Amino acid sequence: MTQNLLLMGTTTGLATSEKLEQEKALYIAWQLLTKRGYRVIFYTENREAFVNLRIDTQLLVVAEINLHNLKKVIQKFAIELILPTFSSFNTLLTIKSFMKTDFYQRHPVKLINLNMQTLKLTISHHALNTFLQNQGFRLIEHQLVPDFSAAQKFVIKQGFPVIIRSSNKEIKTYWNTISTIQQLQDFFEANPSNDGYEVERSINNFKEITMVIIGDKFANQAVVYSSEDVDPIGIHSTDSISVTPIFSISNTMYQRLRDAVLRLCHLLKIVGMCTFHLAVDEATNSFYILEISPLFQSKILPMIESLGYPLFEVVCEVGLGQRLQKVETLSGATINAAVELTPNHITARFPIWQTTTQKDLVNNLGPRKTSTGAIIVNGNNLETVVMKGLKACNLQEAIFLKHLAASLSDEEIEVRLFTKNVQRIIAVCEALDRGFEIAEVQSFTKYNLTFLQTLQYLLQLSNQLQGKKGDLTLLIQAQEAGFDDQLLAQLWQITPQQIKQIRQQLRLNQIQQATPASFDIDQGAVLNYYSSYLQDPAKLLPNYQITLANEQNADVLSNYEMVMLTHRLIHHFQADGFSVAVRGNLLNNLDSLNQTDFYTDSLEVSNGLYNSKNILRLHFNTQEKHNQNYQLAIYNLWSYLHLWDAEPLQEVVFIQDQNQQLWLASPISSQLTQITPQRWEFVALSGKHQSQIVQQATAYIHQILPTVKYGTLFLKNDRVIQFLPGFTTNIGLTQEVNTNFINVLIHVLMGIDSSFANNKVGYFGRKVTIYRQKNGLYTSRIKYLTTQLSNASL
Repeated sequence: MTQNLLLMGTTTGLATSEKLEQEKALYIAWQLLTKRGYRVIFYTENREAFVNLRIDTQLLVVAEINLHNLKKVIQKFAIELILPTFSSFNTLLTIKSFMKTDFYQRHPVKLINLNMQTLKLTISHHALNTFLQNQGFRLIEHQLVPDFSAAQKFVIKQGFPVIIRSSNKEIKTYWNTISTIQQLQDFFEANPSNDGYEVERSINNFKEITMVIIGDKFANQAVVYSSEDVDPIGIHSTDSISVTPIFSISNTMYQRLRDAVLRLCHLLKIVGMCTFHLAVDEATNSFYILEISPLFQSKILPMIESLGYPLFEVVCEVGLGQRLQKVETLSGATINAAVELTPNHITARFPIWQTTTQKDLVNNLGPRKTSTGAIIVNGNNLETVVMKGLKACNLQEAIFLKHLAASLSDEEIEVRLFTKNVQRIIAVCEALDRGFEIAEVQSFTKYNLTFLQTLQYLLQLSNQLQGKKGDLTLLIQAQEAGFDDQLLAQLWQITPQQIKQIRQQLRLNQIQQATPASFDIDQGAVLNYYSSYLQDPAKLLPNYQITLANEQNADVLSNYEMVMLTHRLIHHFQADGFSVAVRGNLLNNLDSLNQTDFYTDSLEVSNGLYNSKNILRLHFNTQEKHNQNYQLAIYNLWSYLHLWDAEPLQEVVFIQDQNQQLWLASPISSQLTQITPQRWEFVALSGKHQSQIVQQATAYIHQILPTVKYGTLFLKNDRVIQFLPGFTTNIGLTQEVNTNFINVLIHVLMGIDSSFANNKVGYFGRKVTIYRQKNGLYTSRIKYLTTQLSNASL
């Protein structure tokens, strides 16, 4: 008998790249669960979810995730199982509340990969400390205090610095680092709480380690991932560069950490995935457990790219009762997933922040997360991943060519080394370049020592290259350390093409290497490719019929819409039987079934992090289109902000074939309102065609844009005021409402006849609230607007 399984999706709110990756994980889970014969009901707040690509709309529930709606979904669909693993912290709070109700007693459902104990320990820091203490683990000195006076007594006993946060049972609160009595007093004045406050001795400057365990109900467990942060504890882990595998702690300490997390997994009866965050104090050879989480976390994503481990498929399989040693992947292969993975290369995660220009990155770092995304890079050595990461974050030129901190005095450099700032790495490199001792720089920054040594080597190599132009031994060393042709050409003041010719004579080639790495999964792995310069024979890549290439943008919303657009294109190209390759660090493969080749990072890509538009480059080499190139651009909001005044605008996306047959999307009415000098609200609502808009748009396109294949028109008072040679971040609304958009676009690009009838489904809208700080960084919060909250009406 078919069981009804509820897959809990993402919540709306702050837009981050983590939610994009959550959506990919949910899509993989949906595919596997459906393949296993479950009737999967998908419950989400996201109207533009990945699962929408394939799911039966009658099984899609788009509504606010809260206790009231959860009960209605369970009752309506007779839910028997719930999988919340890839959802959010707020979803856990809802589930915890649900399990305390009488309704739960009358409608018992089984939680997959979660039990009440892990649920409690994930939500409550106090409960975690109590549990760890009872199991004999060393605890950071802490106390639950009711007021300022009690907190002051704790500080007198333990000394500064301390960290403190409100103890709120309903919402997640954040740690604050306190170094003075005045700061402590200011915190209490700004954060009244009826539930008291959690205060702890600060362990700032310890190393932060992340480990992921996978387990099944038969007590089989394996450590499948470990990483360490470059920054010390005191800076939020997702705001730090992190590297996998662990590279700078002793093997003895690693084994102690491994034993500890495996023991905890056994005690907690972990089924599925569990992430552990740990603090290591090398001075005393001790460690602490900071956090336990059975939820999806963005920090684990490098595991997939670096190892090829089909994590999300394994999590679902063991949750359904399968043994780790006999997991069947989406590809149909049966693998032993209980392996301790050993990569033969290094993967690093570099955080990024939403801003329109590099110079705005001056925000301070601390225990509260500020980054909104990350770029993942791979290489054969630490030098290569550092160089790739610096280039992807637009820092390579500033450090190795422009030397932006060169005008500062030594005293000013020291001040910047003390400042926990996003741009601090520029000052660090300048200090090392001037001959500051590594021990001195580390005493200021508390950066990982091995990371500092790597930076010093790269800077020395750069200086040697500038002083010894034409030295081929240095060229080989530099390219094997991740110096690309463009940087070398600038250092030697010649062209990149000349560097390439020299490199080819030395038989030094850019080699594409695939994950998985060095472990025993021959089939069922998740394949991604990365590049390194090696003295190996160049291998000819397959002659793909269609290639899509894109680079990550700092704007989260344009990234999300670009990934959704690209995956829809990939799905259609594959369905039509074309061979497809994807290039760029925004687009990666996360499941074992996908037949597309993903080249996740290259040594020769251009940087588009702070561009006003997110560009997808398409190359066709098919029978219909031989060696044909197109660009699809998604413009971020800042690039067309000037168009708005008090009047709303209409956006109309159009597609036009060579015979001037025209396809017009349903118009989107959009209004931008500035609430405060730092806050804007951008509301977009899809609607029905109006004859005046159709007439104006058609006349404008045929007269002014007779050969343009696609784009967006802005209209005000039924008159065209602007043409955009691409799309806006509302393209997701267009795709959801106009269901044949992708099909028509592909056919026009490829010169194939297509039906230009416009298929439409339910109209809806979206409000994006943008808060822009004085330093230029901004955040985006999303809320969907619709009168019909659910396709499967509640």
